[in-house]
Formats: sequence, C-alpha cells, structure tokens
Amino acid sequence: MPSKKKKSTTQMPPPLPPPPPPPPPAAPRSKLRIRTAPRKKFFLSAPPQHRDPAPEGIYFFYGSLLDPEMLVEILGLDKSPELRPAYIEGFDSKLWGQYPALIPCSDTSPKSDRRIIEGAAYRVRSSEDAEKLAKYESRYYMPSPCEIKYVDHYKKTRGPIAEKGFVFVFVGDRRDLDEGSFDLQTWRRQMRRE
Repeated sequence: MPSKKKKSTTQMPPPLPPPPPPPPPAAPRSKLRIRTAPRKKFFLSAPPQHRDPAPEGIYFFYGSLLDPEMLVEILGLDKSPELRPAYIEGFDSKLWGQYPALIPCSDTSPKSDRRIIEGAAYRVRSSEDAEKLAKYESRYYMPSPCEIKYVDHYKKTRGPIAEKGFVFVFVGDRRDLDEGSFDLQTWRRQMRRE
C-alpha cells in the first residue's frame, strides 16, 4: 500500500507589500541657471600674487557693489551711501560664474564697437576703505584707471560731467569667462538680500 503524504499545517506568510514610490523631486527654487563658479576648469591660471594698494578716489561700480547694503557691510558705514549714476566705455562685460567681469577692449577695436557699461560712481575717501573693497573683490579683480561719465549732468548738480577714477577689472584667466550679463535684482534674490 502506498503511503499517503501528510499535508503540512503550516502556511507561508503572505507576501510583503511593494515598497512605497520614491518621493517626487524637489521643486527648484528658480528656473534661472546661475552658477557660483565658472563651469570650466576653475582658476586656469593664478592671478598676480602682488598688487599695489588700492587707491582712494572715485570708483565705478557695475556689479554687486551697486547694492548700497553691500557697501554698508563692506565699509562699515553708518548710513546708505550716495551712488551717482554713471557709465564707462572701453570695456567688455563678461561673467565669471554669476559675477560680472570687466575686461578692457583691445586697442584695435573700433570706437563704435566699445560697449557702454552702466553703473554708479562712489567716492572712496580713504585707502583703508579702498583696501576693504579690493579684498571683497578678491585677487581676481584689480583697480584700473578709467574715465567715469555721469548721466545726471543735465540736472543742476554741482558735480562734474566726467572725471578720472577707478574700476575693478578682471585679472584672472579669460578662459574662465562666459558671455552673459549681470542682473542685480536676480543676484539679490539668489543671495536672499531682498
């Protein structure tokens, strides 16, 4: 007589449920693509190690230094500084990461090809303040002489129409620069300064 197998009374546990789906991707803060550093090989060549002390005088600002709150922080001012609307010529504006970088136009560029860079002028009254600005700008920017032209000369101002001053120009490797323009309001939002 063939033997009968006994049926097992233990049952298998039910299968585990599937794992939960992955969380949805986080919403981007902005659709703008702003880099904090150049996308190419960073610092292809080192900037000059030595630089002369930054001079006092009229400075032309064209980037983050147009933000009066930034100047208050850097220079330790008691009140918001007076910035005079102005422009300079003879420079090209590029981007170094998210920051603007001015480079001199070549002497062979026709005068009509030279861009007008809009910004503001500010009188730096001490060499200590000039050094604070130079430190903020980093060793990749140096003060360079320029002619600052004022856009408010048609008003009854006591100031000159134009005068000699300084602007911070980029002295790093130009291969780190990209085409583009700086927008102060976008920068303020990105830095949570608004």
